[in-house]
Amino acid sequence: MNETMKGYVYRLKPTIRQINLINQTFGCVRKMWNLLLLERKSIYELYGSILSY
Repeated sequence: MNETMKGYVYRLKPTIRQINLINQTFGCVRKMWNLLLLERKSIYELYGSILSY
């Protein structure tokens, strides 16, 4: 094991505005994830294969 590896811990203290922006951002990410997951499921049910790149 490498003896020179170190870990750091940071404590974040976002403002109310930043908290709202973080919540909005993750809300949008969750919405997109769910929409794309629904699309993948629909394609699999229709064609029996997965969607790829």
